[in-house]
Amino acid sequence: MEVKHKKLGISIIGEKMTPEFSFIEKFAEYLERLPNDIRLTVSEAVSFKNLTLAVELYKNNIITLGKFAELIGLPVHDSARILESIGIKPELGANTKKELDEEIEIAKSLV
Repeated sequence: MEVKHKKLGISIIGEKMTPEFSFIEKFAEYLERLPNDIRLTVSEAVSFKNLTLAVELYKNNIITLGKFAELIGLPVHDSARILESIGIKPELGANTKKELDEEIEIAKSLV
């Protein structure tokens, strides 16, 4: 199977559709809808390997949205939109004191 996104120059070749292929396809479709300058910034900031790992960690409740954003190098708002674009509902806000403390530390490191 081959998945292509001509605007983004992505070409993936494989024998069957996998969750990774589906993820790449959805993410590329999301990027295509962004204005050119934002798309370039996002594609430069996000390495696919880091994004795939971060998505898996977030999906399995191992990291918070703030940590997800930190790992992929984008603001929380943009990170939440990426998750939404691939069918994952982001949890906004901390659920525990530990999560709140983590988010406060991340925010402090961004200043």
